[in-house]
Amino acid sequence: MADTLTAIAKGQGLTWPSCMWIDLPDGGRPRVLVAADAASRAKGLMGRLRLNYDEGMLFVFDSPGSHPMWMAGMLVPIDVLWLHSDGTILHTEYALKPCTAADPRDCPDYGAGVDNCKYVLELAAGRAAFMKIGEKVSF
Repeated sequence: MADTLTAIAKGQGLTWPSCMWIDLPDGGRPRVLVAADAASRAKGLMGRLRLNYDEGMLFVFDSPGSHPMWMAGMLVPIDVLWLHSDGTILHTEYALKPCTAADPRDCPDYGAGVDNCKYVLELAAGRAAFMKIGEKVSF
Protein backbone atom coordinates (compact mmCIF):
# COMPACT_ATOMS: atom_id res chain seq x y z
CA MET A 1 0.00 0.00 0.00
CA ALA A 2 2.89 2.37 0.66
CA ASP A 3 3.79 2.06 -3.04
CA THR A 4 0.24 3.12 -3.96
CA LEU A 5 0.42 6.12 -1.64
CA THR A 6 3.82 7.00 -3.09
CA ALA A 7 2.34 6.98 -6.59
CA ILE A 8 -0.61 9.11 -5.48
CA ALA A 9 1.69 11.63 -3.77
CA LYS A 10 3.98 11.84 -6.80
CA GLY A 11 0.96 12.18 -9.10
CA GLN A 12 -0.15 15.16 -7.03
CA GLY A 13 3.32 16.70 -7.40
CA LEU A 14 4.19 16.09 -3.75
CA THR A 15 7.41 14.83 -2.23
CA TRP A 16 7.01 11.44 -0.60
CA PRO A 17 6.53 10.85 2.28
CA SER A 18 5.67 14.40 3.20
CA CYS A 19 2.04 14.86 2.27
CA MET A 20 -0.92 14.22 0.00
CA TRP A 21 -4.48 15.43 -0.44
CA ILE A 22 -7.46 13.28 0.52
CA ASP A 23 -11.17 13.63 -0.20
CA LEU A 24 -13.53 13.70 2.77
CA PRO A 25 -17.22 12.68 2.69
CA ASP A 26 -18.25 16.31 3.32
CA GLY A 27 -16.46 17.47 0.15
CA GLY A 28 -13.40 18.81 1.97
CA ARG A 29 -9.91 18.12 0.66
CA PRO A 30 -7.32 18.52 3.43
CA ARG A 31 -3.60 18.07 2.93
CA VAL A 32 -2.31 15.32 5.22
CA LEU A 33 1.12 14.20 6.29
CA VAL A 34 1.54 10.46 5.74
CA ALA A 35 2.96 8.30 8.53
CA ALA A 36 3.71 4.98 6.83
CA ASP A 37 6.60 3.66 8.94
CA ALA A 38 7.00 2.87 12.62
CA ALA A 39 9.06 5.97 13.42
CA SER A 40 6.66 8.46 11.80
CA ARG A 41 3.63 6.69 13.32
CA ALA A 42 5.25 6.87 16.79
CA LYS A 43 5.89 10.62 16.45
CA GLY A 44 2.61 11.48 14.74
CA LEU A 45 1.56 15.07 15.37
CA MET A 46 3.28 15.31 18.77
CA GLY A 47 4.71 18.72 19.53
CA ARG A 48 2.79 20.61 16.83
CA LEU A 49 1.71 23.99 18.13
CA ARG A 50 -1.27 24.18 15.78
CA LEU A 51 -3.16 22.19 13.20
CA ASN A 52 -5.04 24.15 10.57
CA TYR A 53 -8.58 23.18 9.57
CA ASP A 54 -7.36 21.87 6.21
CA GLU A 55 -4.46 19.79 7.58
CA GLY A 56 -4.06 16.41 9.21
CA MET A 57 -2.11 13.16 9.32
CA LEU A 58 -2.89 9.79 7.77
CA PHE A 59 -1.40 6.81 9.63
CA VAL A 60 -0.86 3.82 7.33
CA PHE A 61 -0.47 0.44 9.01
CA ASP A 62 1.12 -2.67 7.50
CA SER A 63 -1.98 -4.77 8.08
CA PRO A 64 -5.58 -4.28 9.21
CA GLY A 65 -6.18 -4.68 12.93
CA SER A 66 -6.77 -2.72 16.09
CA HIS A 67 -4.66 0.46 16.07
CA PRO A 68 -5.38 2.53 19.19
CA MET A 69 -4.14 6.11 19.42
CA TRP A 70 -3.31 8.31 22.38
CA MET A 71 -2.85 12.01 23.02
CA ALA A 72 0.50 11.93 24.85
CA GLY A 73 2.78 14.73 23.66
CA MET A 74 -0.03 16.45 21.78
CA LEU A 75 -0.48 20.19 22.13
CA VAL A 76 -3.72 20.65 20.17
CA PRO A 77 -7.08 18.87 20.23
CA ILE A 78 -7.94 16.67 17.23
CA ASP A 79 -10.69 14.60 15.64
CA VAL A 80 -9.71 11.00 14.82
CA LEU A 81 -11.22 8.63 12.25
CA TRP A 82 -10.40 4.90 12.07
CA LEU A 83 -10.71 3.67 8.48
CA HIS A 84 -11.12 0.32 6.74
CA SER A 85 -8.74 -0.51 3.86
CA ASP A 86 -11.37 0.83 1.42
CA GLY A 87 -11.61 4.16 3.29
CA THR A 88 -14.90 3.44 5.08
CA ILE A 89 -15.11 5.17 8.46
CA LEU A 90 -15.24 2.49 11.17
CA HIS A 91 -15.06 4.68 14.30
CA THR A 92 -14.80 8.35 15.21
CA GLU A 93 -13.60 10.34 18.21
CA TYR A 94 -14.18 14.09 18.25
CA ALA A 95 -12.24 16.93 19.90
CA LEU A 96 -9.80 14.73 21.81
CA LYS A 97 -7.84 16.90 24.20
CA PRO A 98 -4.07 16.61 24.75
CA CYS A 99 -3.08 14.34 27.62
CA THR A 100 -1.25 16.27 30.33
CA ALA A 101 -0.33 13.27 32.50
CA ALA A 102 3.26 13.33 33.77
CA ASP A 103 3.64 9.69 32.71
CA PRO A 104 2.49 9.01 29.12
CA ARG A 105 1.42 5.52 30.20
CA ASP A 106 -1.38 7.24 32.13
CA CYS A 107 -2.87 8.64 28.91
CA PRO A 108 -5.96 6.80 27.67
CA ASP A 109 -6.02 4.83 24.42
CA TYR A 110 -8.73 5.67 21.89
CA GLY A 111 -10.10 3.26 19.31
CA ALA A 112 -8.72 0.17 21.03
CA GLY A 113 -11.83 -1.87 20.22
CA VAL A 114 -11.86 -1.02 16.51
CA ASP A 115 -10.94 -4.07 14.43
CA ASN A 116 -10.07 -4.34 10.74
CA CYS A 117 -8.62 -0.81 10.67
CA LYS A 118 -5.91 -0.12 8.06
CA TYR A 119 -5.67 3.68 8.41
CA VAL A 120 -6.16 6.29 11.12
CA LEU A 121 -6.84 9.88 10.08
CA GLU A 122 -6.19 12.76 12.48
CA LEU A 123 -7.73 16.14 11.66
CA ALA A 124 -8.11 19.48 13.42
CA ALA A 125 -10.74 19.39 16.18
CA GLY A 126 -14.16 20.10 14.70
CA ARG A 127 -13.16 19.14 11.15
CA ALA A 128 -14.82 15.71 11.26
CA ALA A 129 -17.88 16.77 13.27
CA PHE A 130 -20.35 15.90 10.51
CA MET A 131 -18.69 12.71 9.26
CA LYS A 132 -20.38 9.45 10.14
CA ILE A 133 -19.51 5.79 10.48
CA GLY A 134 -20.04 4.12 7.09
CA GLU A 135 -19.07 7.15 5.00
CA LYS A 136 -15.89 6.98 2.90
CA VAL A 137 -12.63 8.88 2.79
CA SER A 138 -10.85 8.70 -0.60
CA PHE A 139 -7.14 8.94 -1.37
